[in-house]
Amino acid sequence: MEHHTLPADYPYRWTPTSEFTLDEFLEKYKPSSIRNDVKNSKPFICVAAKSNENTEVKYTEAVKEATALVNEVAKQVEDIKNNNDIPVRANKKKGTKSKKEVREELQAKATVSLKKIATENGFVNGKWIAFVDQTQATNVFNKVAHSLVSGPLSQTKAWQVRVRTLPVDDPQDDKPRQSNIEVLLPDIYDEEAAREVMKVLLRHHGLRLAGAKPNLYTAIELDSKHLSGIPSTVWKGSGGPGSVLSEAEVQALRNEYFAELEEAKKEANGGEGEGSAPKKTSGPIKAMNKETDENPFGSDEDEDEESRKPKNAQPKKAAPAPKRPRKQAQSDEDEDDTPRKKQAKPTAAASKRGGAARPRPRVAAVKAKMELSDDSE
Repeated sequence: MEHHTLPADYPYRWTPTSEFTLDEFLEKYKPSSIRNDVKNSKPFICVAAKSNENTEVKYTEAVKEATALVNEVAKQVEDIKNNNDIPVRANKKKGTKSKKEVREELQAKATVSLKKIATENGFVNGKWIAFVDQTQATNVFNKVAHSLVSGPLSQTKAWQVRVRTLPVDDPQDDKPRQSNIEVLLPDIYDEEAAREVMKVLLRHHGLRLAGAKPNLYTAIELDSKHLSGIPSTVWKGSGGPGSVLSEAEVQALRNEYFAELEEAKKEANGGEGEGSAPKKTSGPIKAMNKETDENPFGSDEDEDEESRKPKNAQPKKAAPAPKRPRKQAQSDEDEDDTPRKKQAKPTAAASKRGGAARPRPRVAAVKAKMELSDDSE
């Protein structure tokens, strides 16, 4: 069930004419507590600040034409894959295109055709999509909803924000769950309108956007795994080619958001304590990988202290103890206290210079004995 088929009295949608205030509605209907059913009768919790401008939609005709188109493209993509006359690699000299080039040209033409079908049938509405941790979906949705009704998002052409409810059955594993928050526009092909909404979601909410997707694509189940290979979004959320902002603009807007959060946190804590040095940062500010109200998004960019340590780092060896200096002989007693080393006999030249070492007692005794022997002769 998509928004265009939701009944007028859908209980999980708030409008300015609802009996509840926005805060009362958000407190009563939380993404963490509302579960869908097998009939898909409560797929979303919605907050609509204004009515959708595109009310006359030829839904059935648009879906029929678009479905036929993507099915034909899927068949042609398979034919390209199995056609041996189309080389895997392009040859500029021969002027032949690769399988990839032929396939991408076909998919690009299909994207243009889908836009034409959507425009001709008035089915041009769509949404910006952001994925957040399921545990943070309530907090993020509440902030974006308030932004739509009375904050920065109210100054754009966005008319509704919605979040998916819990699935009918929870998968039986421990993997972290994600929930998608969608901000709807009356015309997703309106580049300027899409750009303004994107800027607000980045600068004022710090969202990491997956892309902007027409509701027609959702209706014909065109996703990233579709056999046609047609891109499932018309504007990329990461910036750059295929987006309405550059990669640098996307990063700069998110940096401003997180820098503002950090400054607000410091003010709430009364500023930094005396004598405390500000933390040093290098490179762009990144989302912390913690589940906090200030920063509800887990990031791949987060840097881990352990990851910055060199791999296989060995503990530093203790410096070797300094060698004990030789004790210089100051007296005969000092010499006797230390082990004697074998000394070389003085040379004749050294004897003449008077540099001969003092003879050892045993040598002196032998010499005296020899002198006595000479005298006796």
